[in-house]
Amino acid sequence: MSADRDSKVVGYLALASSNNIVCSGDACVIAGSEKSMRGFIEEFDAGVARVCTIRKTRFAEIVAGLKHGAPYAFDETSFARFYPLAVEIGLPIANPDFAAAQARGERFLTIQLFRA
Repeated sequence: MSADRDSKVVGYLALASSNNIVCSGDACVIAGSEKSMRGFIEEFDAGVARVCTIRKTRFAEIVAGLKHGAPYAFDETSFARFYPLAVEIGLPIANPDFAAAQARGERFLTIQLFRA
């Protein structure tokens, strides 16, 4: 991978503690903006929202997690940043239909390369 591609910010993740990542189901949530992530956390658990840390997450971090079997739940904005980079390096993922997912009430779509 190129250093430029690896360092691209895909979105934001939230840490409720140093080892506790905010998830949707079993998947680490990646939101397209800090504001979007904060809104999701406040809906999910206002108490957690007050103590969590939101930080940028880069393409290389997500790819490393995917290659270790971790699932990621992307919102539409973060996935739009992630997908072309993933295709560029040959990751076997499809481009999901966010409009259909939103019609079903889904805010995030989960991507996982390998199932444990």
